[in-house]
Amino acid sequence: MPIDGKNGYEIDARAQAFGITSIGDWLLTGAFNSARPLNENCNGETSLFKASGSDCDYNNYPTYGDNSTTDVTAPSTDNLFVRLERTSPVPGAGSDYFMWGDYHTDELSRPSQLFTATSRSLHGFKGNYNLGNLQLTAVYGNNTEGFQRDTLVPDGTSGFYFLSRRSLVSGSEQVFLELEELNRPGTVWKRERLNQGVDYQIDYDRGTLKFQRPILRTDLDDQGRILVRRIVATYQFEGENVDTDVIGGRVQYTFSRDLDRQSWIGATYLREDRGSQGFELYGADALVSFGTDSRLVAEYAHSKNSLDFAEAVSGNAYRVELEGTLFKKIHGRAYWKRADVGFSNNATTSFVPGQTRYGAEVKADITDKLN
Repeated sequence: MPIDGKNGYEIDARAQAFGITSIGDWLLTGAFNSARPLNENCNGETSLFKASGSDCDYNNYPTYGDNSTTDVTAPSTDNLFVRLERTSPVPGAGSDYFMWGDYHTDELSRPSQLFTATSRSLHGFKGNYNLGNLQLTAVYGNNTEGFQRDTLVPDGTSGFYFLSRRSLVSGSEQVFLELEELNRPGTVWKRERLNQGVDYQIDYDRGTLKFQRPILRTDLDDQGRILVRRIVATYQFEGENVDTDVIGGRVQYTFSRDLDRQSWIGATYLREDRGSQGFELYGADALVSFGTDSRLVAEYAHSKNSLDFAEAVSGNAYRVELEGTLFKKIHGRAYWKRADVGFSNNATTSFVPGQTRYGAEVKADITDKLN
């Protein structure tokens, strides 16, 4: 009963839909909710890659220790998820797909990539398609907010380890353990990605990590070298209130898909708009296998950081590695790696800008226990 006496009618409607169907050789998965984001839980919180089995929406589906699991088929931080995919007709090429929703950037982080690699959790569009030996990948991420990389030194406990930011974007983190030689920063021998729930717990409001087991500061490799362990965490954080987006792509031509004999050459491009700051990264990489245990890796990368009120900072990075069996029971390795002072990439394996490293080694197996 409005005061002005102008009575009227109003219709309110909302829709929810979920479905999986086949269209020829393609499989279509779709979900839509006009009233809320698909990842929103019953507390009104929305995160990247909604955690299955960890909030009140999943209390009706408990597990009883019989290896049963729950999973999120259509993760999306907005109202829509759609994925069209098929097994590629090219043998060994994996899947062709086009999607809108939450995704990881695995196709932009190949074994031949260090300086050009990007390991992120994003929301938006992603596509991957194989044309014979040619593979095309494109990504677009919206509302990426602030991006941060932290390197923490473990103290032999499971935590708590405090990140440098608070109010993290739920589900945006990627946590790694890196091993590098003592007193030789920038020489990473091993990088292990950890999974939330299985390996660690995270408090997004406080910005803390707690691991399921103690994280030791040092370790020994099979040759007796002392290695130091680092916790590397990348994540998005809230509070910048600016429109940001990420676009990128990769072109890769594969010469061989045989197991342990893979060979390819590829080029990668990434641009991130961070409001007053811009970041651009591009480069090329190649992996050539000469046998099951011999290979050549080469890579070139260029990065550019720009600010509205400051001069842009840019730099190049190069890498060449060659390893393999020289003779029976004799294995060799040689490498050369350089990164300019102005080169940067926070979404990849740790390196030291301004550092040049090169070396070679030969190992011979004299007996089963002596080399």
